[in-house]
Amino acid sequence: MLAMNDAIEQRAQRAELATVVLVAVATLLLLQATRVFVGYLVFVVDQSNRLELGMISGGVFAAPLLAAAGQRLFGVRRTLLAATALLAMSRLAVQFSEQPVVRLSLAALAIAAWSWIFLSVFASRRQQLAPALLLGMLLDITIRSATITVDLPWMPETLDDLLTLVSIAALVISLLRAAPPETPPDASGAVVQLVFIGPCLVLYHLLFLNHGFAQLQFDTSFPIATLILVGLFILTGPFVVTSHLHTAVMPFAPRGFSGARAIILRVALLLILSGIFANMGSGWNAVTQALVLAALVNPVLGLAVAGDARFLQQRPEHPALWFTIGFIAQAALLFMYYSATGSTAVIVVAGAILMVAPLIAEPRSIPLRQVKDSMQRWGVVALVALIVAVGQWWTWSEPETGAPLQDTLTVMSWNLQSGFARDNRWDLKAQARAIAAERPDVVVLQEVSRGWLVSSYTDELLWLSRELDMPYVWGPASADQLWGNAVLSRAPLHDVDVLHYSSTQNLKRSALRVGVATETGTVWVIATHLDNPSGAGAVRFAQVNELVEFRGQRNPAIVAGDFNAVPDSDVMAALLQSGLVDSGAGFPSDAGTSDDGRRIDYILATPDLTLLDASIVETSASDHHAVIAVYALP
Repeated sequence: MLAMNDAIEQRAQRAELATVVLVAVATLLLLQATRVFVGYLVFVVDQSNRLELGMISGGVFAAPLLAAAGQRLFGVRRTLLAATALLAMSRLAVQFSEQPVVRLSLAALAIAAWSWIFLSVFASRRQQLAPALLLGMLLDITIRSATITVDLPWMPETLDDLLTLVSIAALVISLLRAAPPETPPDASGAVVQLVFIGPCLVLYHLLFLNHGFAQLQFDTSFPIATLILVGLFILTGPFVVTSHLHTAVMPFAPRGFSGARAIILRVALLLILSGIFANMGSGWNAVTQALVLAALVNPVLGLAVAGDARFLQQRPEHPALWFTIGFIAQAALLFMYYSATGSTAVIVVAGAILMVAPLIAEPRSIPLRQVKDSMQRWGVVALVALIVAVGQWWTWSEPETGAPLQDTLTVMSWNLQSGFARDNRWDLKAQARAIAAERPDVVVLQEVSRGWLVSSYTDELLWLSRELDMPYVWGPASADQLWGNAVLSRAPLHDVDVLHYSSTQNLKRSALRVGVATETGTVWVIATHLDNPSGAGAVRFAQVNELVEFRGQRNPAIVAGDFNAVPDSDVMAALLQSGLVDSGAGFPSDAGTSDDGRRIDYILATPDLTLLDASIVETSASDHHAVIAVYALP
């Protein structure tokens, strides 16, 4: 009898482990699919069609409601089987498809399928969800660190395809071994905490995964930023994985903490850790940092999925409804974040929502065996993540700065549209090839993302710098410092300064000023991107006046970028009156740089730089053509 009980216990543990692997890998595939969906949604549908964007997003993120109907009609097991098959097939098709509309549709299916997997596991083995979600997130951080923030579906090569196939194989095998019971176990406990899953995912996407944010806030290199992200996640993750500070962590409380004690201890930990975190970074106020850290430290995911919580002693009702509310809240918060050009207020809101979670539930202790299993699995994945981070740090190298320029200066200015081509395909490699073919000394770039979810979430500047072997300087425009202008050059760059325009009608805008070393002295290069709405002429005029003042009397100087103004506009007249000369003055009257045929991209220079040649580089790798100008140095 004892041997039979041991065998049953072992089978149960194997099934639990398989469930953890199933949800962890499914979460990894979800996060990748979400970034594909959001990126292509903005560029395929177009960000100006906000009603259509909202309707599509609402439909996709409301898909969890269908899980309840599926479970009633087909049962939990069949719903889980169908959802897993759909996730595997849709994610595999995303990897090997190239059409933006097809990728958008397939990614939407993958998001819906994940929500059905989540709710099916919640109905059968909810205890495994908390550690599985965190493991999936840590796997995602590890893979993105190894690929230098380029997701597997975006520019797939052999290794990317292989990793995708391995992930899908692990998903299928774990499903076969998980064998969820057809009749769910006792499901007592509240489900209202499921609403917090959405805000958790918001903060994960916007901050805890964001290598660009870590680099800029801590003013460090990519491998060190990776170590910071991995380290913070590993150190704080166990608070979430174990679902609560229960007997395994605090043996002096054999029956677990009461709700009051748990809240007091959690607040104390929050104050200590937020104080440490506030002194590590810069640029965000301490309140935001405290709220963000609270969202990570508080065991929200555990409260949401462990099923141990008591909320007014009620029976669970409508888990799919609560989950869908949180899922839609995720889409709404992300929409607000990018509509406000990376407003940190959205981070505060998401953090504040998550701080409510511990106040509405009184969690009980989890069995010690389950805690040990969770910690062991966490430790294995954490070790792999650390090995990847340390290995990357050990082998990392930055592009080397060359000698000062000699006789001539070749400048290229280009609006990258965040890596998306004219046909809405995201292809940073095509853009790198177009730049390299012109062999510029200085590259001025606009619409560069260093970790925006709406633009592939890649640190595009870092990737281009390494691909072109050109050091860079960064001029952020957004509030989170992750979107803006950049200048790359092999020549030494110095005296970097950024101007944030005081007025804007659409996204926030800025100008970047940097000195480029030449053998005859410094040439000042200013990169900018003025506001784009057709009715924002007055805003652009105000911005260009600030730009003229920003340049001052610095000579010789080059001002380049996307001005969103035609040659005979008052904006361009103000620039020419400030003493600048348009390198494209000799272009044909019908020469255009934008997708609608207007000439709105310029390279302007002071008269002490002699123009030798100028041209428009016609390319479909962006919705703008690039502009090239060659100058003789004074």
